[in-house]
Amino acid sequence: MAGQAQVAKIRGEVREQRAQESANLTDMIEKISLTGLQDADKMYNEGAIKLRNVISQAQQDNSNGLITRQEATRIANNAISQADLLVNSTELIGQKYTDLKASVKSGDKSQADLDKFGYCLIPEALSFNEIEISKQRLLEQAEAEEELGYSFRDGGAKQEIKISEGKIDKTSFSTKNGGVNQRLWMLANKGECFREMVTHTLVDELVGHLLGNDFILSTHSANIAKAGGVRMGLHTDQWWMPQPVKAGGDFIKPSEISRKADDSFLKPDISLGISPPVVVNCMWMLSDFSSTNGATELVAGSHLTGAHPNQEDQSTYPIIQPEAEAGTLMVFDGRLWHGTGANSGNTDRLGVLTTFCSPQFRQQENQTLGLDRDLWESCSEKLKSRLGFKVWNAYGRIESTMDYLIDIEPERIKELRPSKK
Repeated sequence: MAGQAQVAKIRGEVREQRAQESANLTDMIEKISLTGLQDADKMYNEGAIKLRNVISQAQQDNSNGLITRQEATRIANNAISQADLLVNSTELIGQKYTDLKASVKSGDKSQADLDKFGYCLIPEALSFNEIEISKQRLLEQAEAEEELGYSFRDGGAKQEIKISEGKIDKTSFSTKNGGVNQRLWMLANKGECFREMVTHTLVDELVGHLLGNDFILSTHSANIAKAGGVRMGLHTDQWWMPQPVKAGGDFIKPSEISRKADDSFLKPDISLGISPPVVVNCMWMLSDFSSTNGATELVAGSHLTGAHPNQEDQSTYPIIQPEAEAGTLMVFDGRLWHGTGANSGNTDRLGVLTTFCSPQFRQQENQTLGLDRDLWESCSEKLKSRLGFKVWNAYGRIESTMDYLIDIEPERIKELRPSKK
């Protein structure tokens, strides 16, 4: 009797293990439908190998008396059904690359992906020459800022944020304090190649799809994710956006919203609706992005949950890392849960992050005050508008509500007294 009980226990454990493997395969198939072009073949092959292994293992378990023939047949049939799903889910990827690229660049697929998944990938958004020029300019700037002591570093495993007199100490973000990844800010000042990204036609189309015709540059920065950098953790870039509330109900005062979200952000009442997108990010990939070198982590579809990710435990979230070649542009909704991945490889991951917001919101970087005055004459009207010099419904003006663009050195009417009569 004891022997039979032991056999029954083993069989039960094997059945549970096979059920978990089946669930894992289902997750993989779902991920394939959410991933980018460069990931698809890799994931398809991995899925096919795992399906073959499941069938082979079922046959082996039956031979060893661990499961019955009927159970082995059921597992095999289920694997075959999943194989059909695997093939069907990759039909889109199976199209000719040129046809798919044309579909992406037409905007229809990209906009649909942005709406449904919260992000889209546009391969070859930058030409080979544009990649090389931008990469060289970025690396030169990064080296010079490091030499002159301007370098901003984060992403270190042992990095500590120091607080002095209630403010963050600037030395927190240094290599001396354990920082690894290098950030560069205010890129509009640091190269024509970066200014061209702000006014790119793909920005017009895809950012405009979510924010409308008028939007402004919030921040234009670079993140050089270096070997050894740890994952940033999922967050949203609309963390400061107030949640919908019931009429007359309690609410968090807008200026008191913090990055450490409370329950109203972690578990919102979506029957009240969710906030619309007012921020859109554009990640310009100047090197190949992979799960090894710190490709952006994200949770597809999270932009429609109305929630923010828990900062304490993210282990249960279905995180994916879309892999793509240099020159790819990834556009994503500011509500999407995302963050820099860990770089466990031995090469740097180079990315330029251009963040836009609706014109009624404050910019993360003060573009109008921070713009190099020597660049003003060479800036197009479109660029000046994107930087925030355009008046929007009388907001952003200096004096007259009739102004269209504010000059970089506007006339300021000072304290006056009438002349003596």
